[in-house]
Amino acid sequence: MPRSSFAEAKARARRVVHQTMAINASYRGLGDPEATDITVRWHNKQEIQGIAGYPDIIEGIERLIFSESELLEKGVTLRSTGLVTITEPGWGEPELVLEAREPKVGPEEEIWKVSR
Repeated sequence: MPRSSFAEAKARARRVVHQTMAINASYRGLGDPEATDITVRWHNKQEIQGIAGYPDIIEGIERLIFSESELLEKGVTLRSTGLVTITEPGWGEPELVLEAREPKVGPEEEIWKVSR
């Protein structure tokens, strides 16, 4: 059996995680005639911004994680200001705007900071 590289093993693991944890969404880039159905993993957290333990503001940090192989298969190129609508039943169809792509840190994932 041929030995696979660490990058290939990591890509396989990330595909399994995405297939297991992803939710349905659609993507429409600026000027696209129609949306494309895709899947995403939506990560959000709260971060307290303040000085010396006194919180000034609680800031939400939202990110979407996409499967590179799915984007390639569907011919989707994500761009800043693109609109992702969560279409998974029960999620209320929130709309998220792509702001900035995070630096690539390994195979299979494309990660974007988003806003509502």
